[in-house]
Amino acid sequence: MKPLKYCNDSLKQFCLENDVELCRDYSDDLVRRETSIEGKCTTKECDNIFNKRFVELYLKKSVYCKTCMSKIKPRRYSYDCLQQFCLENTVELCKDYSNEIVNQKTKIESKCTTEKCDENLKKGFEAFLDNTNVIFVLKMKNTKK
Repeated sequence: MKPLKYCNDSLKQFCLENDVELCRDYSDDLVRRETSIEGKCTTKECDNIFNKRFVELYLKKSVYCKTCMSKIKPRRYSYDCLQQFCLENTVELCKDYSNEIVNQKTKIESKCTTEKCDENLKKGFEAFLDNTNVIFVLKMKNTKK
């Protein structure tokens, strides 16, 4: 996979793919990795604005204002999120996490999903989600579609 080139075209593509409405036109700006981007929060019935670096928007798919993020983040790295992610991506866990407090730093141990591989992997929850090459963000139920 070709690395992302942080530019106007990739910002436009990101906005199309993630239903992001920008607060202003960036066409005449030199858009780079660290460019501060302002957009409308994608949570339904929220009129707040987010202001984030392009790299943060792209890598974390963080298209919410601070208020909505404070509601979403605790659920993003929960046991329910882990279960849902494993079901949707056919990931087999090596351990039962139902009686643990699960957060983004919790070490998650799972079987490798590569065919004919018997290895286990152990990563922090945040890295675990990133390592599977699957973009997974648990959105609030009332997020715009």
